[in-house]
Amino acid sequence: MSFNASAGTTHLPNKDYSNEQLEFLWNQVGPVATHPSVTATVFPTPEPASYAGPGEFHPLVASNYGDQLAEAKLPANFAWGMSSSAFQIEGAVKDEGRGPSIWDLLSHRSANQVADNSSADVVSQHYYLYKQDFARLKKFGAPYFSFSISWPRIFPFGHGPANAAGIKHYDDVIAELIKNGITPAVTLFHWDTPLALFNEYGVSSERILRANCVRSHIAGMDQSQDCGRLRQLRQIHHSALR
Repeated sequence: MSFNASAGTTHLPNKDYSNEQLEFLWNQVGPVATHPSVTATVFPTPEPASYAGPGEFHPLVASNYGDQLAEAKLPANFAWGMSSSAFQIEGAVKDEGRGPSIWDLLSHRSANQVADNSSADVVSQHYYLYKQDFARLKKFGAPYFSFSISWPRIFPFGHGPANAAGIKHYDDVIAELIKNGITPAVTLFHWDTPLALFNEYGVSSERILRANCVRSHIAGMDQSQDCGRLRQLRQIHHSALR
């Protein structure tokens, strides 16, 4: 028997949404780190009235402006806020049904794909500490917060059944933002494509996005029985779709 990879199909449909298949995906990534002490914020503790300055920036963050911005002023009608992405701050990458994204694979398996060779396994634990984080944003006076919804946390396989725990989490996130007087701005896709879709489609990002991204996210919202807030927010920021 002879083999020819070039003669193979470029689409291998997956209809296996079992726990075993999910564990197979995580086996591709390899061992995942966990925080030695994971504590979820039930009720946030009071935040101080003022905060110390940030001090030195991380060496990988450019900070070349010096005194140029010291006297800068924003226009009166300027809409400002703070932003993040799920992969950069949530941690809990394997918790409560989340599937791996392509960046979980790259950060674990591809040296220097991330500049300091770190992973997102733990990071800021925002997944468990978001109530405290939002209490802090409120103290800062932030009127908006832009966050991204982790695609593989809603759809561990990129499509198919929605992960109820993931949907509930983001519904709670939005409710907590509103409770703190902060307007949510939702990013549906921030490059954390589910690893399962790369296995299914290969590396064609355009095919993956057009076939699955918006359809999957909206379907996930609509599958929820008690996530009205989430269904009302369907903005797409940093969109790669044209």
